Amino acid sequence: MKYKEWKVKLICYSIVLSFFENNKEIAEFLKKTYDALKDVSPSDFQNELIKTIAGLIHDESQKEKRQ
Repeated sequence: MKYKEWKVKLICYSIVLSFFENNKEIAEFLKKTYDALKDVSPSDFQNELIKTIAGLIHDESQKEKRQ
């Protein structure tokens, strides 16, 4: 019985851990986007947002290719 309890706890903790790791990546992405766009005028916001997100995605894919 203890083995099954440990197994269930391990699964639950793994799910919680993966949830927080994913949120960490999302929070970092949003922080980078905010830092890049905080001084942009409202009229140019949409174009700059698209450029910034595309640039961040490109940079991340280049990092992954190097590894």
